[in-house]
Amino acid sequence: RREVVSGLVGAVMIKESNDRPGGVVRALYVQLPLAFDRSRLRDNMLRILDMASDSASASRVVFCLERNTLDLASLLHGMCYVGGHLSSMHGQRDEWLQAVPLTSLVLVTVVL
Repeated sequence: RREVVSGLVGAVMIKESNDRPGGVVRALYVQLPLAFDRSRLRDNMLRILDMASDSASASRVVFCLERNTLDLASLLHGMCYVGGHLSSMHGQRDEWLQAVPLTSLVLVTVVL
């Protein structure tokens, strides 16, 4: 775990893959806390996507949001504009990691 953008922490998850050179694929999971500054959301998301692609060599970014985030529907709608798709809403198994997230989390995935 480390801070990826001011106030946002994330972790790179690695999984084996026979389809990729080097035999591994990476995903960056980023937690968006309840009280984060939305005024710079677009800029921060773009910085996270760039960092994931360049520094972390990740093939996807998974944003983890609390279900009780203020105006969650609007936030999810906005994340769709940067290519995000809802990947888990009610504790469904995460499609990439095959782990079951907490039911209090909503996962939004952006494939790079």
